[in-house]
Amino acid sequence: MSDDVQSPARRRLLRDIALLVGATAVSPQIASALMAAGDSEAASNPSRGLTSSHFQLVETLSEIIIPQTDTAGAIGAGVPQFIDALVASHYPPEHRRRFRRGLEDIDALPMDSATDGFLHATQQQQIALVEKLDRQAFAQESELPGNVFFREFKQLVLFGYYTSEIGATEELRYQPIPGEFKGCVPLREIGRAWATY
Repeated sequence: MSDDVQSPARRRLLRDIALLVGATAVSPQIASALMAAGDSEAASNPSRGLTSSHFQLVETLSEIIIPQTDTAGAIGAGVPQFIDALVASHYPPEHRRRFRRGLEDIDALPMDSATDGFLHATQQQQIALVEKLDRQAFAQESELPGNVFFREFKQLVLFGYYTSEIGATEELRYQPIPGEFKGCVPLREIGRAWATY
């Protein structure tokens, strides 16, 4: 997924995934975006959902969540563009404002040493903060706005990554027509988990 985030083939693919996966497997916002992915008015809307500083935060955060290893990370798979397009085309105005506020709240969180926001911190500080946010968001059933936002953000990153071509065919092993079912196979024999859609 690169500049073709809004391509008709991508929109059809995302719509089909929503039909296959079912609306209960993803959040209402993502399900609604996927079901509307073929909408020509939304697809032709060139506006971005995020400002350049918000987009930088999305890039940095998503690459920390899924970094580049022997396969491309979130940036290489086009996850920031996916999130930006989703926010621009499918989030209602109030949800869009809440999403931007969530990013701004992360940027304003205190770091170990005085810095001018998340983007100006060292990579180690950024990673430490994201790990802390992750622990807080998932270790407790807290509905604090920061925890709710981080859970939503991480869900978008993972969904955007694993529905991208890179995520589905390079990070996962794509098999359009599965063979026999083996219920318990050591991972070392497979090498990677499988993606089928």
